[in-house]
Amino acid sequence: MRSGDTDTVPRPGIGLLLSLVVVDLRHEWRLTLCAMLGIAAVLGPFLLLLGLKVGLVAGFLEGLHRDPTTLDIRHVGQARLAPGWFEDWSADPRVAFLVGNTRHLNSMVRAQTTANDQPGPTMDLEMIPSAPGDPLLRVPGNTAAAIAAPETPSQVVLTARAASRLGATAGTPLRLIIGRHRTGHTERVAHAVTTIGVLPEAASTRVAALVAGPLLEAVEGFRSGFETPLFSATGDPMPPGPRHHASFRLYARALDDVPGLAADLEATGLELITRADAIERVRRTDDHLALVFSILVGMAVLGFGASTTISLWATVERKKADLAMLRLLGIPRGGIRLFVHLHSLATATGGVILALCLYGVASPLAASLLAEHLAAGQALSRLEPSHLALAVALTLGLALAASLVGSLYGGRLNIAQCLRES
Repeated sequence: MRSGDTDTVPRPGIGLLLSLVVVDLRHEWRLTLCAMLGIAAVLGPFLLLLGLKVGLVAGFLEGLHRDPTTLDIRHVGQARLAPGWFEDWSADPRVAFLVGNTRHLNSMVRAQTTANDQPGPTMDLEMIPSAPGDPLLRVPGNTAAAIAAPETPSQVVLTARAASRLGATAGTPLRLIIGRHRTGHTERVAHAVTTIGVLPEAASTRVAALVAGPLLEAVEGFRSGFETPLFSATGDPMPPGPRHHASFRLYARALDDVPGLAADLEATGLELITRADAIERVRRTDDHLALVFSILVGMAVLGFGASTTISLWATVERKKADLAMLRLLGIPRGGIRLFVHLHSLATATGGVILALCLYGVASPLAASLLAEHLAAGQALSRLEPSHLALAVALTLGLALAASLVGSLYGGRLNIAQCLRES
């Protein structure tokens, strides 16, 4: 062969190297299977732990977000809030819902069903101001659906407890009986309303009715001794000027908005009650789990990297005669290095597949064992595609990095010495 002919000898491509890797893995299938199982034994439990962390914390947060009381910022006591106050806070992007409320004493009435013109059960009923967008009107499990809000003084939405005690359903007529003491006499008026909906039991445990603001304001005005056209009641003229409210109903837009919004409101002199502590407990649990998981991941990365590095270095040492023969057949040093890298990636890929299978079996098994401790619709373990992609990329990246020592060692093998030693 002339010296110039060596330039025409084709270089081995990646396809040839891949085929050599597959043949080598199949030839030593027992060792290959052990290596893949070792990777799966590390990655599989971590996928399950990550799924549990994401699923449990996300389930807790979603449960808090679905519970309207978590976003509720309640006012304690009384104030004198002008219309401008409501306009300013309604414009705050952290506020999802805000309506004025009266003093608690003015929110209590007697309620009686009047179906078929026959008087039914009578009971004390609390009136809660409502409006379109009220979080209490959301249908659990369906954020796009909601019960219609009462928009006129003749409409009410009953809580589940109130409806049960009154024997009322949607469409049931009610009579609200409101009394007052004026000029030494007791006066009572009856106001007819229609039940337009019933809240789910999970929405509220109160015996109450959601009503339009004008109805609650009319009751307050009537009990304060003022003339109330809605009830055809005489009394003192209503003082001129804008109406002020003694309290409010306010819901934050998101869990993260509750602490800051409550702090800003308290800075104006209002006394509030929130569930910020419950939100903070879940956040701290998430942070603690993240710290523990990070420590475990760090330990696994170090262990996996060290074991893979030593394993590949030993593999190259064991196969150095075969690698020297490949060099004699025309594969350059770079090809030998690439062979080691591909060998590591192929083994890691098999381990990843086994780990995903392990997670696919263990996750539903764990969920079935703990199903009775989970809320309806709550997932015990949850992994998004991004989580899986990150785990796979991290594993393959570590395998590639761990193969550097073996590839460098394989690329520097002395062909003659390796063949003599074999």
